[in-house]
Amino acid sequence: MTRKSLFYNAGFSVLIIFMTYAFCYALPKFSKEDIPTNLPPQLRSQIERLFSQDAAERADGAMRLGEFGAEARSSIPFLIGILTDSYPVVMRDDSKPVLSTSPSKEANHALEKIGKPAVEALIGALRDKEAPIRQNAAEIVGKINDVRAVEPLIEALKDGDATVRRNAAGALGRIKDNRSVEPLIAALKDQDPLVRESAAESLGEINDIRAFEPLIASLKDKKSRVQNAAGKSLQKIMKELNNKNAVDTLLSALKNRDPEVRRITVKAMQEISDPRGIAPLIEALKDEDAQVSDGAAKALKKIGAPAVDPMSMKLKDDDPALQAKAASVLAEIRDPRAVIPLIDALRDDSRSVRCEAIRALAKIRDARAVEPLIDVLKDADAQVRDNAAKALAEIGGGAVDPLIMALQDKSIRIRSHAASILGEIKDARAVVPLIEALRDQSWVLRSEAARSLGKIKDPRAIVPLREMLSDKDAFVREIADGALYEIERQ
Repeated sequence: MTRKSLFYNAGFSVLIIFMTYAFCYALPKFSKEDIPTNLPPQLRSQIERLFSQDAAERADGAMRLGEFGAEARSSIPFLIGILTDSYPVVMRDDSKPVLSTSPSKEANHALEKIGKPAVEALIGALRDKEAPIRQNAAEIVGKINDVRAVEPLIEALKDGDATVRRNAAGALGRIKDNRSVEPLIAALKDQDPLVRESAAESLGEINDIRAFEPLIASLKDKKSRVQNAAGKSLQKIMKELNNKNAVDTLLSALKNRDPEVRRITVKAMQEISDPRGIAPLIEALKDEDAQVSDGAAKALKKIGAPAVDPMSMKLKDDDPALQAKAASVLAEIRDPRAVIPLIDALRDDSRSVRCEAIRALAKIRDARAVEPLIDVLKDADAQVRDNAAKALAEIGGGAVDPLIMALQDKSIRIRSHAASILGEIKDARAVVPLIEALRDQSWVLRSEAARSLGKIKDPRAIVPLREMLSDKDAFVREIADGALYEIERQ
């Protein structure tokens, strides 16, 4: 059902509330005598109602004029004249039990429906001496969305009335003309917080890179509503940052002294994934602010393949923290070109670098890393050894043959790790070599071999494991008994 004013003086049930009574009401700036005589009767009658002493009738007349659309262009000056008429009217209808309005609200709606024929008059109204008329005019031309209003609205950003400035800023955001970007940026410093909020929102609608750093500065505004509006607009801009000027601006912002600027910048770089940002982002990995450093790493990961060679070079850097982050980035990109540099990093003096290199090799899962990782099982650091074992298990089938060979290694540490990892991989090729390992002189290897056979659950291991129940070592017997249970309960 369309909105209809059901006013009491028209025969409908209506409640009218007057703030001032009787003859004290706002009149159109033109008199009835100014109404064109050649208008259709139904149009003329509605314009005449705008002069009524009854606020409800004035509101209803404005609403009816809006229903004529562009045909009601002759009513434009009269409708503009009652934009100061804010007498409240409360009415009832079937769709809305109580609907609050006023003649000025209905005139606002009517002018919006008339549309483009009203623009020139509304532009003139932006200079009216009455603030309510200027306020409404700024709002309406934004809804009509006509570029003719851009320059006048820019001028309205300097209006002495804060509501006019706020509405002008909002209107410019709806029209989305690039001419308004710099004026709206200036409005981010307006003394009124609602104007600043409206300017921030509109800059997000226009989505121009020039607003990037000014909006970042607005994140520190004293008013949370301004901060929120700036944050939302920055998110919109970041989704569209894909041109050269945007990248140049972002690269410059990466060097800003303010950590908040750098944080937002690396987040934006994640959105655009432009290879031109690789070198600056690598530098940002060393940023003293953890959020900036982590954000730079994420941006490099999203850039992907173009970042592999530059990041591989950083594995030889003098800074262990940068080396470790480089390995972490390469782990996420998972490009085979990084395998050899990462293998070289397994010999680094820094434990953190060795661990990150191992994790990266585990994610890339390249067979070339298997033997170097097996060699790492001799590392003096327990954490490094454990990471290497996990990496080999993740590589899986490609590591089985080298691990079987490692069961013959001179080092008991490597032999026992190899047996354990084969149990995690659960490849049937390891069953016979593990059965042979049950005869090793070291109880450590015998126990690990028995445990792994229990995990693989191959029936060929049943007889050899039963024989292990008489092993001279109690721990080996216990492990063999558990392994038999796992196999036989299948």
